[in-house]
Amino acid sequence: MSAAPAPGHDPGDPRLRFRLWIDGHLEDEVWIDADAPGAAELADSAQERHLTLAQEAAAFGWPYLVEIYNPAEPPDRAYIRFGTDRAGMVDPLALEDAPREVRDLFLPGDAPP
Repeated sequence: MSAAPAPGHDPGDPRLRFRLWIDGHLEDEVWIDADAPGAAELADSAQERHLTLAQEAAAFGWPYLVEIYNPAEPPDRAYIRFGTDRAGMVDPLALEDAPREVRDLFLPGDAPP
């Protein structure tokens, strides 16, 4: 895991970013270098932690959004998002200094009907 610069499409980038929002607040962010030793275990750990926190949020009736970002994928396939935070599905990245392509990229189906 390491700190990461603002993401952008780079087919050679081996990192994955895991984020979790609960009730509109970014609760956890983890970058994992998929080429590093133990990367699969780190990814499993991040996903397990996010699942546990999402289940706790759901138990309290709080909306949550889980996002996985792969900068090696083309922009139309770089994000996987799921959860109950319908507002987050529309605009999960409140990062003013993020590149426009990151701030405004949403997959079909992310936005509520």
